[in-house]
Amino acid sequence: MRKQKKEYDFYREADKKVIMLHKTHPGDIMKQGAVKALLDFLTGLGDV
Repeated sequence: MRKQKKEYDFYREADKKVIMLHKTHPGDIMKQGAVKALLDFLTGLGDV
């Protein structure tokens, strides 16, 4: 049995920022708190 990756790192070289997201389970829908945290992070960077 092959172990599935449970987190994903997104790296932006321009400013060396990293976003780490865990794989959602059991489906592909993120929880509201995780979406808010991601939105806050991106807003803080000026990307939203």
